[in-house]
Amino acid sequence: MLPENAAYSFIGFVDSGNLQDIGVEPPVPIHASAPEGQGVKTQRDEREIEREVQRRVEAELAARELASLRREKEEWLRKAEIEKEAAVARALAQANPFNKQRCDIEEEPVKTKAPIKFKDAVGRKFCFPFHIAATWNGVEELIRQAFLHVDILGPHVNEGHYDLICANGGLSGEIILPQVWETLVEP
Repeated sequence: MLPENAAYSFIGFVDSGNLQDIGVEPPVPIHASAPEGQGVKTQRDEREIEREVQRRVEAELAARELASLRREKEEWLRKAEIEKEAAVARALAQANPFNKQRCDIEEEPVKTKAPIKFKDAVGRKFCFPFHIAATWNGVEELIRQAFLHVDILGPHVNEGHYDLICANGGLSGEIILPQVWETLVEP
């Protein structure tokens, strides 16, 4: 049987049938002995191995904890995104006072009313349907569309840098503010 420790090695037996005839007893197996201090070195190696195993176990546990935290973070971000989308949907569902007024106007049976005549700063003339231009949001969108392809003034109009001036009636030459548009506009 071979020893378990690699520091010891098996040397061997002499196996010969004619040695018994001579009267010489067969040799006893000889094992090399470990040098002095080898047992201490083996204990140190075992402690180092145990420390390495412990370090690897701790690293594995830390990696599992990190993976768990990452999964929790991803789930939290997913929930936050869903809540954000729900909040945006709720905000869009709430009625904007300008949109509500326009919806109320559009729900009424459309009576053919005279269009709103509009002349821009470039000198072009437009006719805006009253049912669209009756609200500030409606007229603002029509004006943006009218200046969509105008190079110099278009970006300024798109940012809302313009005034609407009444061209006829008792308010001729007066600036109409967005807040009073719906009360003053008429076909």
